[in-house]
Amino acid sequence: MTKRSTTRHSTTSNLRYLCRTAEINPGESKSFLIVNGTGTELEIAVFNVAGKYYAISNRCKHEGGPLSEGELTERIITCPWHGWKYSIADGKSPHKGGDSVDSYETRVLKGMLYVNPLPTNVGKRVSVPHTSYNKLKNSINSYLKQ
Repeated sequence: MTKRSTTRHSTTSNLRYLCRTAEINPGESKSFLIVNGTGTELEIAVFNVAGKYYAISNRCKHEGGPLSEGELTERIITCPWHGWKYSIADGKSPHKGGDSVDSYETRVLKGMLYVNPLPTNVGKRVSVPHTSYNKLKNSINSYLKQ
């Protein structure tokens, strides 16, 4: 009988360490900068809801507002800049047709919090600003640069 050798890979090999779980209290959030497998930096927001951790992109699709600083109601985060809303569970908009942000798997191992840098759901920009809005925005930006 031939013995087979099995190589076991660590379950944390593709995960990135964030912090100890005690550093994010229930009802709070924190932002982190991590590096994915290709060397790209990702800014993520991590939320603790009753001891369960959720991670999404920290940048709102609208204007890049910091979602970790938004208001959390149940599992919906509201961007502090312009009020866009996202589910912290999957990064999707709570209303039909809305934009979404990337969401990430989190894992707790021995009191330490890890995140997988590969998104479980990839965010999409589906809304297109109205032409009048873009003209106004460009006009304001042009005026402010003077």
